[in-house]
Amino acid sequence: MLRSRWHCLSPGQGNANSLANRTKLVGSLFLELGQLDSAGFYLGEAAKEYERVGDQWRLASCWLDQAEWSIKMEQLGDAEEYAEQAHEFFLRNDHSEYFISSNNMRAKVYGEMHLVGKALNILVENEIKCKELGLIKSLRQNYLLQSELLDKAGEKDRASDMKNKYQLLNDSIQKLDNNEQLNRLALQVKFDKLEQENQILTQRYVAKSADLESTIFKLNGLTIGAVILLMILGIVIYLVRKKMKHKYVQLEKEVETLRQQIKLLLEGDTSGVIVDLQKLNGCLTTPLTDREFEILGHAISNLSNAQIAEQVFVSVNTVKYHLKNIYDKLGVSNRKQALEYVVQTK
Repeated sequence: MLRSRWHCLSPGQGNANSLANRTKLVGSLFLELGQLDSAGFYLGEAAKEYERVGDQWRLASCWLDQAEWSIKMEQLGDAEEYAEQAHEFFLRNDHSEYFISSNNMRAKVYGEMHLVGKALNILVENEIKCKELGLIKSLRQNYLLQSELLDKAGEKDRASDMKNKYQLLNDSIQKLDNNEQLNRLALQVKFDKLEQENQILTQRYVAKSADLESTIFKLNGLTIGAVILLMILGIVIYLVRKKMKHKYVQLEKEVETLRQQIKLLLEGDTSGVIVDLQKLNGCLTTPLTDREFEILGHAISNLSNAQIAEQVFVSVNTVKYHLKNIYDKLGVSNRKQALEYVVQTK
């Protein structure tokens, strides 16, 4: 059964990396569904493929899923090895969010191994890091893990405090998610309204064109005075068509802009976002420098800090410094909010 499924994912199309990504996705889905035999097979194949093509970032991410799978299979030695490998890689490569995820996994493993003190020490370190970086969803997970470990250690009061922190933060995150959904609905309503207006204008344009053509046909047999009148009507027709065509083109542009914004919100695709430095700086109290503008463009294109550093020939720490200044000037705290700000100023 597993081999027949694997055959369906064999690289008939796409490159090796896309095969590994699809395989890991299938493994993660099986893991979430609790089909552990299938999950272990696909995650193992994905890890082999990542290692073969030298994609260390995705391999380290795959290790985290393999650690989760090993916990569920009660193979705690393997789980510890996977979690520690991922932790060492993300520590060396300075990727804060994945580093925090690897620490959460280490804590989970050590909790299962009844090394509660060691697990709690890791989570306390992680809690500080999450607060520094503003990673509220990772912080929510951290509170939940601490609550479970403290409860396992018999510290009911501290466990209850952590559970309360988790619940409060979870409620706040749900409110933020609800607001985001409302924004999406508002954009969809506006888009639908523009589509309806577009259809009405098209129908009016067709109707007016038909009426004007009929009028011109009837005026063909009139006298010189009628010919003069026809000339006048011709000018009127030209102006009306020009005006309607201009309005139609403007409407098409607005519809396309809304499509891009909806696609950006629903799919996270930033390929259609074009940033105008002069227009953006016109909205800011403290304008962006050319270097900050260049780094902002790379940041909203989903490049990592390391990739941005390679593009602009500076160190990763310099990129982080510029990003902090950019966020301060925009009045935001992360890339997602910076991207939303840029879209709103278009």
